[in-house]
Amino acid sequence: MTFYRKNECSASESESKKGSDVSKIVNYIFNFINSHPDLDQFSLQSIINEFQADNKDVTIPTLKWIKQQLFLKLEDDIFIASNNCQETIIFRRKAGNKILMKHFKESTRDEVLPSEDSEVKTLKEAAEIIIRDVKNKTYDVHHYPAADQFFNGLDEYIPQSLFKFLWTLITHDKKQKQDWHKKISAIAHNIIAAMLPKKMISPLQLGLAVTLYHRYGSKDLIDILSSLGLCASYTKVSLFQASAINFQTEPIMQKCFGQFAFDNADHNVCTFDGFNTFHCMGGIQIIVPHNAIQHQSIPKMNKLPKSETFVAKGVVSLKYFEAHPEKRFQDLRFQTLHGYDLSGNKYINNIQLSDSDFLWLYSKFHDIEKSTGWNHFMEEITAELSFQRSRVICLPFICAPPSNKDTVYTSLLLACEKAASSNLPYVYATFDLPLYMKALEVIATSEDHRLKNVVPILGGFHLLMSYMGAIGHVMDGSGIKDILSLIYAENSIKHILTGHAFARALQAHVQIHAALAHLILSSIVFTQAEKELLNALQEKVGHTNILPEFNNAAYQTVVKKFNDKLQEFSADNMPTGKLWVQYFQMVTLIKKFIEATRCTYWNEYLTCITQMLPIFHAAGHNLYAKGAHLFVQQMLQLSEQEHSGYMSNFSVRRTDKFYCAIFGDQTIETGLMKLFKDPGRGLTHGRGTDDSDIAKWILSMPIFVDIFQSCQEYCKVAVFGVSEQHKSDMHDDGGPTRVKKDNTNFEKLKSWLQDNSPFSNTEQLVSLKTGIVADAKIDCNKAFEIGTHAVESTFGKKIGDVKIGRKYRVQPLSIMTSKIKIDSKDVPIDPTLLFQRICLMKKDDDELKGFFQYELAPYPLSMFDENGMRKNTKSDFYNLFLPLQEKPTFQNAWYVIDGGYLLHKVVWPKKSTYVEIFQTYVNYIKKHYSETVQSTEIHVDVAEPWHI
Repeated sequence: MTFYRKNECSASESESKKGSDVSKIVNYIFNFINSHPDLDQFSLQSIINEFQADNKDVTIPTLKWIKQQLFLKLEDDIFIASNNCQETIIFRRKAGNKILMKHFKESTRDEVLPSEDSEVKTLKEAAEIIIRDVKNKTYDVHHYPAADQFFNGLDEYIPQSLFKFLWTLITHDKKQKQDWHKKISAIAHNIIAAMLPKKMISPLQLGLAVTLYHRYGSKDLIDILSSLGLCASYTKVSLFQASAINFQTEPIMQKCFGQFAFDNADHNVCTFDGFNTFHCMGGIQIIVPHNAIQHQSIPKMNKLPKSETFVAKGVVSLKYFEAHPEKRFQDLRFQTLHGYDLSGNKYINNIQLSDSDFLWLYSKFHDIEKSTGWNHFMEEITAELSFQRSRVICLPFICAPPSNKDTVYTSLLLACEKAASSNLPYVYATFDLPLYMKALEVIATSEDHRLKNVVPILGGFHLLMSYMGAIGHVMDGSGIKDILSLIYAENSIKHILTGHAFARALQAHVQIHAALAHLILSSIVFTQAEKELLNALQEKVGHTNILPEFNNAAYQTVVKKFNDKLQEFSADNMPTGKLWVQYFQMVTLIKKFIEATRCTYWNEYLTCITQMLPIFHAAGHNLYAKGAHLFVQQMLQLSEQEHSGYMSNFSVRRTDKFYCAIFGDQTIETGLMKLFKDPGRGLTHGRGTDDSDIAKWILSMPIFVDIFQSCQEYCKVAVFGVSEQHKSDMHDDGGPTRVKKDNTNFEKLKSWLQDNSPFSNTEQLVSLKTGIVADAKIDCNKAFEIGTHAVESTFGKKIGDVKIGRKYRVQPLSIMTSKIKIDSKDVPIDPTLLFQRICLMKKDDDELKGFFQYELAPYPLSMFDENGMRKNTKSDFYNLFLPLQEKPTFQNAWYVIDGGYLLHKVVWPKKSTYVEIFQTYVNYIKKHYSETVQSTEIHVDVAEPWHI
């Protein structure tokens, strides 16, 4: 190394280098040295290069001139040297003294130090090398990485010396060394963060802390791990959250499609006076494709701002709606639809199994061991089809009652504002039924020109729940409850038949549907060629694309045989068979509706809703009968050319699969409402529901979710409860445990239906369980036909004039055992539900007396239930007998003894014959009931009495 003295820097150029350009670089070097008091050495060439990057037009003087100026200004503080590579290094004088002293000690220590101290010396030298390399590394402390890049390029933060040292230290005896790369990177980040706590932002430590905060919301957990040096502190997480909210620039690309969904977000906050509970409108924006939003690096704020600064960004102020005085929503008319007519046997021809669904039903019939769940089967068949993922963005809350027209109006304006920023020509906003009707009314009667391109959408998820409830009403009393009791607990069956337990209800209907198909297929005679065709297709599932082979004429012939058999079983002289074929077709409609959503088939989607209308009417679901009718007629008026974006992206895909799309209203339920009430990630379990808490939670959600997903992908760990990240690429229906459970349930249902076949030749409508025969008033087997007449009755009428009477509501079989008369009309009732409503509505006990003057139950509830007389505990009857004080003596007595009593009192001798055991009972009776007994009768359950 060569050292320079002051007089070696010639002043021959001092007079020739003048002007502002020269002073700029000299001042830059002075300021750079003074602004880094913690560094002891500098590379002069590196400083000059940084200056040139920002000042390309400035003329750079020679190094000699620069050295002279440095000595003039800092002669008492620095000296300059060149290394072997002829790189000019500036040393602080104090650091130089340390280096000279170090060389002096090194030249004399080897003669006097023992061998163990030389090892310490080597370790210190290695540590000094690592320290030097870490300090010479340049880190950006003014920006955070982009949210989706937090865990990319982590090795760039680690000097090679530190990484090699840790690699050698940790993997010296490991066979699979590549598995340790991630752990070594994490340890290195922890070391660097501890060395330079204020001069380096570790994406790994901050990303881990953000992940913990997003998933568990625990300040204590983060601070505990931070105190151990394993992640960033809670304060740094809060500063990052504030910086992300303050930045809030996520530009949306021009070539994208977007839609919106809104739903009510309610939570009964435990307040002191019961006021100020949480009732808001929540919303999401759905963007296709997923990569339409490009994240940017986030500028770091210097200090944490006050929470009140986020309220303006995170909460939308309420806008007040004013209706046009001459526009009336009630004047809107129901229009004629096509495809609704399912009277007679048209529901069999018009509602047909999809080709893929038929193959799945055949697989359950032919070889159940190789068959998987319906959803997994459909996933495998459509695995090679192309698709685009969607991205979900949470919108600010509207803090007002969601059912208020002002709130709905404000949500539509919010959607218009977001759509305008993304250059979207139309605004598609999805609601559940009550909010959808409010949105229709607001748009139809508004004077605001901003709403002219708004298209309200009826949520398919809630519509399907109501439809499954309508099926439950039509099939009530048919024996479906008894079938479900084979595989579900009794208390859950009620929620299944109403559709409220959505996942269970869907699984239950699909299983019964498959069991009925097994009965039908077993009655069809297939040729050997047809069997070979179906078996060959079944073997190809999951290996090749078999969708084109469904167009084969031979395959269509097999499907036609199945439909012909349905026609045969639904003959008018077989009302029970017709009822269950009708049920089969109603479930087929459920599966076609879900398939249309999963595969984004728009026309098929609208067709399914149209075919659901008769069942809504027949079951008395009048609100959905009206709302679905209005929705279909509105959608049929849309131009395919102008609205092709929505028609091809109306369902939402959040995972990397084709057959995974869900409804828009289901997306907000899983993407926002589920998170909102999640014990770890939500607002309702500890984070608070103040305006500032809501604003911080909702505005930081997109950033935190992306970091959360990136952390899981980097660690290759899927956290339970994440909607977008599944633990496996396989659908739950395809797992071995689930398949085994489903097959067991299928066998139970199949056996029950074989023993209680609905397709037996009977000319009466009967319940499969109880055998109760329906009278002429029961018409549940004609639900499609009666519902079709109800749909026709609404055509051309105004909404305000349509009154759907009870004459279009079918009478289920349950009326035969559970009914009361209301205005001379038999009405099926649930006595428990009726009693609960009476208890809620009664003002006092005197009013309750008036209720009891009417017939409130179809049978005495204390003695009977819907299946017959209640079976009470026998021991309760024994408690009614009073014990005798003295032992009585009976003459010519007749004893009646319960057989179960003798089983407990008499022990059977080992290796005894039946005669010997019987004699043991006789001896016991003679001993305890007198030898003079003339006759004794022993009663045993289900068997004939024994006479002794």
